[in-house]
Amino acid sequence: MAINESWNRDRHTIRLLLSICPVGGTLGFIAVLMSYMARTRPWEQPAHPPLASSIMLGIPGFMAGVLVSAIIARFESAEWIRPRAFRIWCLWGLAYGISLPLMTGALMPIFDPIIRLIFGAIGFMDFLSDMLDSIFRMPWTIFIQGTIGLPSGLLMGIIFAIGSWLLDVLNSIYGEKSRAISPYFVSILFSLIILSTYYLIPVKWILRLGWGSG
Repeated sequence: MAINESWNRDRHTIRLLLSICPVGGTLGFIAVLMSYMARTRPWEQPAHPPLASSIMLGIPGFMAGVLVSAIIARFESAEWIRPRAFRIWCLWGLAYGISLPLMTGALMPIFDPIIRLIFGAIGFMDFLSDMLDSIFRMPWTIFIQGTIGLPSGLLMGIIFAIGSWLLDVLNSIYGEKSRAISPYFVSILFSLIILSTYYLIPVKWILRLGWGSG
């Protein structure tokens, strides 16, 4: 019985991790772009960054969102199989919103030399030197991104709470077939809806939501 219960808890944890992380990653991707656009000066024309720039800017945010989501899902499902109350997920959403810009700030300086190494812009020895420099710059980028990215992070935290609560419910409903399919389908659908909404709403709305000057 104990082995059975442990196996069920492990499966619950894995399903929750795999379903929540794409949502958290997508929100992290969008949060970075929002905080970037919020820096638009009053005399500049606000616009979405080009696709290549968006990807380069957004990948650290995506990775940060996945990491924060994984930590939350792991803690949340460690000793609990039944779905948690919505108010609990609201608290986790607040934790996500605060942690996301800090984690993004930690990953940003590390990501830059990795990309330059991949594209052959620097050699391996320069890469090691830049990585060391990135580690020393990390406290500063954590502070900067943690401050600038907090408004968009908190907004993403609200969406994260709603999505995670829904996925937690789907992950805990009776019926093995439903639990095996529903959370992943809803996770991908929810992520696509969030991403599409971000690119469809007016840019000025994005600036206001990110506390920009639009």
